[in-house]
Amino acid sequence: MQSKILQQLYAKYHKEIYLYLFSLCHNRELAEDLMQETFLKALLSLADAHTNVRAWLYLVARNLYFNHQNRERKVTYLEEIEEVLEDVQSDEEMLSADVAGIADIGMEKNGEAEAFTLLVKKTIRNAFIKTGIIVSVVVLAIVCFVIFAVPQIVDCFYYDPGKIAWSSEQYEGRKENQLSLDVATYSELFLPGVYRHTANVIGKGNAEYDVTIEQNMSYTGQFTDVSGTINKGKMILYNPNVLSGKIVGLVSNSFMPAEDKVQDYYSEEINYTKQDSLNALEDNQIYIAYMTLKDVVSFADFSKWDDENEVGANWCAICKKDEMHAEGEPEYCCDSMPLGFRYQDGVPCIGYDGKKYPLLTMCNIEADGEDEYDWEMTDENMKQHVISMLRYMDDQKEFTEMMGKEVDFQAWASNVEKYGLNIYGFVIIGDREEIQRVGEMDEVIRIFTHPME
Repeated sequence: MQSKILQQLYAKYHKEIYLYLFSLCHNRELAEDLMQETFLKALLSLADAHTNVRAWLYLVARNLYFNHQNRERKVTYLEEIEEVLEDVQSDEEMLSADVAGIADIGMEKNGEAEAFTLLVKKTIRNAFIKTGIIVSVVVLAIVCFVIFAVPQIVDCFYYDPGKIAWSSEQYEGRKENQLSLDVATYSELFLPGVYRHTANVIGKGNAEYDVTIEQNMSYTGQFTDVSGTINKGKMILYNPNVLSGKIVGLVSNSFMPAEDKVQDYYSEEINYTKQDSLNALEDNQIYIAYMTLKDVVSFADFSKWDDENEVGANWCAICKKDEMHAEGEPEYCCDSMPLGFRYQDGVPCIGYDGKKYPLLTMCNIEADGEDEYDWEMTDENMKQHVISMLRYMDDQKEFTEMMGKEVDFQAWASNVEKYGLNIYGFVIIGDREEIQRVGEMDEVIRIFTHPME
């Protein structure tokens, strides 16, 4: 029975697992070997329950590749040490031979100096032996320190994207690295339509890392992973538009709240109407639409309106209650760039510290070994979810500095905790017909659209 199931898994997934491994190692034979080992592990673990076999196979393949890389690096270090020791030994032998030659010449010229020459040779030989041993030990110590210790020491002073942020023995040793958890939280807060939660990290020592941030879902059927490097706390991506929001047209005035409702900081003049945006939509194109509400509403009211009208919101923009506003001024305020949360369930489960950050993601794996579970999108749950995301980001100062985000996350968290979630806009993703249907509702006052790339 297990053999039959394995054959089915192999027939269905072996090609894409092989291509995935080849994209990592660029070696056909190694990719083939790692693929075979991946399905061997699958055979040994068929009795365990996996809710997503495809994702699990990818995880096993990725871990096998990283283990192979670590083994190769250690072998290279040891070979370099052996070469240094061989050079030291060779130098010692050459010097000893030179001394012996000099002594032989002296003996031929004067036989009476034989005893003295032998004494000199013995003394020099002993000195060289002692010196060689000392030099070998010192060289070995220096080489080991430079190879193994220095890169690790440098790593401690900078952001480490590969650091294990969470692990569980129950889930086949499943681990979440720091960059995966940081990107998952960051992309939910700041990047509507660009949610990503998986990052592959290969450490090269001296605080330098190769990273690949995977695209986990697609609205157009196309997947594009973004790769780059992190070097001493500075990230360079080959496609920087992904994590800046430009790929989905996100700008400071994507949402344009009514001036008497929300005080924001965009300065560009609005020279188009809601109907202008709707009329510009084309057929056979998927858009991301930023829709501004006429009024600021609570999460409970928004959720009820969304359900009753089948809006299908993907992401919600929130504002803060302005405790210092004067009479006649807007009651709410927001930052220059939108901040919000995903209004969707069914996201992949991510492990994290649930005691310190309750409900940090919409699907949780408890570190104490409990099963994966989703939680209901109630007013209180979503409020706690957003508070945990804000406090988590406040604790990841190295990451937010690397991303160039200057946000007072603690002030936001306190405001949400005190006044709840105040929603002034939302995002939907769909074709022309769907966006026009929602956009023509009276509750929506402004729309900004951008084609999904």
